[in-house]
Amino acid sequence: MGKRDTTYSERSFEEADSSSGSSFMVGKSFIGNNEELKRRFTDPLALILLFCVWGVVFWIGSWSLENGNISMLVRGTDYNGRKCGVDFMDDGSLLPPKWYVTDFAGNGKCIETCPRKTILDPISTDDLICKETVDISQIEGCSDDSFQNVNSTAQHLILCGGCMYEMKTYDVMNFCLPSSFHGLFDAINKAANETGYAEIDKSFFSERFIYVGKFARDLMTSWKIIMYAGIGGSTLFGFLYLVLLRLPILSKVTIWTSVVLMPFAFAVGGYMLSELSMRYSLPEFQDEYTKTTLQLMKYSGYLLYIVAFLCLLLLIYLRKRINLAIGITKAAAKSVSEIPSTIIHPFIQVMFFAGFVAAWAYITLLLASTGNPVEKSASAFGHSIAFRIYTFDQNTKYWFWFLLFSLFWTAQFILAIGQITLSICFAKWYFTEDRDYGIETNLWSASLTAIYYHSGTAAFGSILIATTQFIRSVLLYIQTKAKRSGTDNKCIQCVLSCLQCCFCFVEKCLKFINKNAYVHTAIFGHSFCKSGREAFELILHNAIRFTAIGVVQEIAVIFCRLFIVIGTTLGGAYLLNEHKADQLSSLFSMIAVIFVISWFVSSMFIGIFCTAITTVTQCFLVDEEMFDGVGSMYVPAELEEFLTSLDSDDSSEYSK
Repeated sequence: MGKRDTTYSERSFEEADSSSGSSFMVGKSFIGNNEELKRRFTDPLALILLFCVWGVVFWIGSWSLENGNISMLVRGTDYNGRKCGVDFMDDGSLLPPKWYVTDFAGNGKCIETCPRKTILDPISTDDLICKETVDISQIEGCSDDSFQNVNSTAQHLILCGGCMYEMKTYDVMNFCLPSSFHGLFDAINKAANETGYAEIDKSFFSERFIYVGKFARDLMTSWKIIMYAGIGGSTLFGFLYLVLLRLPILSKVTIWTSVVLMPFAFAVGGYMLSELSMRYSLPEFQDEYTKTTLQLMKYSGYLLYIVAFLCLLLLIYLRKRINLAIGITKAAAKSVSEIPSTIIHPFIQVMFFAGFVAAWAYITLLLASTGNPVEKSASAFGHSIAFRIYTFDQNTKYWFWFLLFSLFWTAQFILAIGQITLSICFAKWYFTEDRDYGIETNLWSASLTAIYYHSGTAAFGSILIATTQFIRSVLLYIQTKAKRSGTDNKCIQCVLSCLQCCFCFVEKCLKFINKNAYVHTAIFGHSFCKSGREAFELILHNAIRFTAIGVVQEIAVIFCRLFIVIGTTLGGAYLLNEHKADQLSSLFSMIAVIFVISWFVSSMFIGIFCTAITTVTQCFLVDEEMFDGVGSMYVPAELEEFLTSLDSDDSSEYSK
């Protein structure tokens, strides 16, 4: 039925209506009519509201630009509140550009260059990084009547907050971050015992410096490999996967190859982690990796072995479903292959999203730089050490929340415009009478249609998801504040966790409704509410078939995504292990970064096929509903073959 004969193609809507008037879609004007669908601008109020939100964001940025100073965030602040490399010393000379921590409260000092060696057994103050002498003399516990005579040893100066050990550091955006903290706490506790003080509580110091410092240093060390493997590698894998799936001959081979390689890849990942944990357990690496990190590597390797085995069992059980997944993927691949411009859609979407995120981040940083410094004190070894934090008035706090909501809404709006654009492309492909003569649409024309007519619908649907995400963020903030305040009531945490689960479920439902509403808008040009209602009725009328197709779609998508992610992560892990292993404090964390990046990049590429499958499926159901009694007029041969297999294979299962 992929190519219609002349007699069949000339059947009118009235003929279909006379055959059966039971369907609520009979006689509707749709994208495949011989006369071009007369679209109108949908949901204008939602778009106006979005423009207002952007206007407020622009106003916040303008106000922050006038009242803030972004150098507060990108430049370190010394213990006197001066900006390194910006402000001047008392003698009129410019402060050095680098920042180095000088006490346990997080205060720092501006220095010329970051230290390149570690000295944990200082003989004199020359082996330390110290505050100015006049300032040390005013610190509690560092001096009594005379700095020269009281508590002037190196150990005392460290414990009272006047100095800090010199440690090997890496320059990360003018911040000197320690390459390792191994041995530091032992040296501090040794000094404390010798002077009669209690041992240091590591929690505050380690939370603020150790993990952030190590992670930042590892990122600076391996950022090229992360970019090449995480972004470049996953983009290459995704692009090649789309190209291979476009070829009918290779689509089946591609999917089955990725399916078979998936448990093998999990097993290889488990082997690599197990070997790394054994290698880094050797004495020469004992100062580089903690026991917790080694155990995490070891048990993660065991977990991947288990996942590989379960995956193999799952493949054996789902082998028939995989064949059906190949059928529907071929139908989706056919639509993508005949509209090749859709392949560049992820790149365009990423470009717009990256542009907005960059502007949003700049405005957020400007707003964060408008804070007012407030002096507080922390206790260390019985002494009080002053430090500064930046506070904001209530209105500014509200603006931060508003910026967060604008981020959620705009991000979802960009995704919605992309979904409507692709849906228009694939719907036009489906309802083309003779596809052998080409498709009268492309990504550019579909984008113009989506933006000009249906940007309001995209704004309407996206605000629903953004509101849900915002509520979840507020709940997460309340949970975090409750834990930090010491009022971590189990009952309250249980209620908040339940609310998180509920809103997570609501978000999933809204995404499902939005996706199908956007497809309906692409086909008929209706507003969001009308499209959502009719799409829901359409799915409800075909619940069994739609559910079966949904299951098969998920199988196809999971295998495609895992193939891209696992391939990229293994490649990145190999490069990191070969070229940067001896320079990283945590190889596992950098592999995790590559995994996360490749997961998001793969989502953009797989999103094309998800949209293609959803659109083609809904077009088929619309096709059957509109021509009720006559039969589907436009169904392509690939989809008809898949649906026939689906019905024959699962008719008994889904009729129960």
